[in-house]
Amino acid sequence: MSTIFSDPRQLQDCELPSVVGQVFETAIGLPTAASDALLPQTPELLTAEICLTSNWKAAVRLHCFPGQARAFASRYLHSPQAAEDVSIATNTLGEITNLVAGHLKSVLFSGMEMSTPKITFGPSQAAGGNLTTQGFTSPDGSFWVSIAEA
Repeated sequence: MSTIFSDPRQLQDCELPSVVGQVFETAIGLPTAASDALLPQTPELLTAEICLTSNWKAAVRLHCFPGQARAFASRYLHSPQAAEDVSIATNTLGEITNLVAGHLKSVLFSGMEMSTPKITFGPSQAAGGNLTTQGFTSPDGSFWVSIAEA
């Protein structure tokens, strides 16, 4: 990706499915495909968030269910036992979100800074409107990535 955005609203046109696909395939060996699945508004959902800041702020959020976070952890750490520890699963979800945000950072502004991951239950209630939300399917189930003005 070579596009550097001058306005966060341009994120709607970025190659989010390609970035997410590359990260999941490379980091955890999990093929993904973009889907039209809507982000569920349920408290059971886990949301990992990384904020990107420059002259504007954006939040990159990865949303999935706890079982998927455990499956992602098991794949990422190459350890079936990782799926048994909720803290390992949530930390891994944060790390995967960090990888997605890092790749997206390269298509945004140079000099953007990234926050540490923040994990919450339920869809994020943080201020700022969603610029884009993309559903994905994988052998481990559906998940969503959203980008919002923070």
